[in-house]
Amino acid sequence: MRIWIVGKEGLLARALAKACQQRGLEFFATGQKEADVARIETLEPFAWGATHIINCSAYTNVDLAEKEVAKAYAINADGPANLAKVARGKLLHVSTDYVFDGKQEQPYIETDPCNPLSVYGKSKRAGEEKLLAQMPDACIVRTSWLFGEGGKSFISMMLRLMQTQSELKVAGDQVGSPTFADDLVNALLDLLDHRGLFHYTNGGALTRYQIAEEMLRASARAGLPLRCEKLIAAPFVAIAERPPYSVLDIKKVEQTLGRPCRDWKEAIKEHVNNAL
Repeated sequence: MRIWIVGKEGLLARALAKACQQRGLEFFATGQKEADVARIETLEPFAWGATHIINCSAYTNVDLAEKEVAKAYAINADGPANLAKVARGKLLHVSTDYVFDGKQEQPYIETDPCNPLSVYGKSKRAGEEKLLAQMPDACIVRTSWLFGEGGKSFISMMLRLMQTQSELKVAGDQVGSPTFADDLVNALLDLLDHRGLFHYTNGGALTRYQIAEEMLRASARAGLPLRCEKLIAAPFVAIAERPPYSVLDIKKVEQTLGRPCRDWKEAIKEHVNNAL
């Protein structure tokens, strides 16, 4: 086995490389400068040496995507299909909860109809469709609210702000599930030889405000110095429309892996302790 990690600049790819090292798996990683998923000719030289490809590359700026439509589609929609065209083995692609519109009130299963609201969500859904049209036995893992060491995420941003500001306004009108990168990458590696759609997050459904509350408690227990004394629940305001409810049903992946997904509070606790 030789794994090609695509999109090495991102939080997920870095966590994946670390997990491969810990497991003693042979791998190599490329960034956009070496292998641009939007340009198939840059991918072919790397595909020959890989038995498995994990696509972590993505255009993730949800608001900016409303203006940079072509760029978002080139990376998120054309990119996965380009990788499928050059792949010499298995391909695993990471997608998002934003393929749903958030209008239902129960966790989304893999077969629920997609209806993305934003350019980002639409481009990611197009990527799923193009990938499966090109490679029907590909594996797609949808996740949500990713966080981890050294990356840009809501949770990492909150942790920084709590150390510098005494009062924070946090969105209380979006419900989803956070996903710790360290947990997700172990699932991805265990799904390498599977096919089809899977949902993976940490266990639990909550608002961003509730996450911030738990972060305050976990930080206090861990002895992390904080300035924040007050959290205020506020409406989420952004350029691009987000699903108000995007909880993913994780029963299928739990059954496939033979283990439960870790509770979100335990994942937050570990992340906070890592920040010490």
